Amino acid sequence: MTSGYAGRSSSGGKRTTTSGGSRWTIVVVGVVMLLLIIAQGVATGFTGLLGSAGLIALCTGLYTFLTNRPSWLDLPNRVIGGILAVAGLLASVIATAIHWG
Repeated sequence: MTSGYAGRSSSGGKRTTTSGGSRWTIVVVGVVMLLLIIAQGVATGFTGLLGSAGLIALCTGLYTFLTNRPSWLDLPNRVIGGILAVAGLLASVIATAIHWG
């Protein structure tokens, strides 16, 4: 008889890559986000497109950076999440500067 927690993974707690149904989540959410960005771009022009893409990138990267868990985009670690968050913030600031400048 083996003793141990039934939910323990054999990978020693290391995160493994997603497969199967999780990839569908990435595709579906990605398509929805892309449609929102395109709709914003059509409604308000390039600054709206850049601003909404920047905000989505900022929120996605910030989630991974703060929680160290993969987001809908399946970012692997905090470093990549932080890079995406900074890039999203920069894109949003540039869009705002273009719009108001």
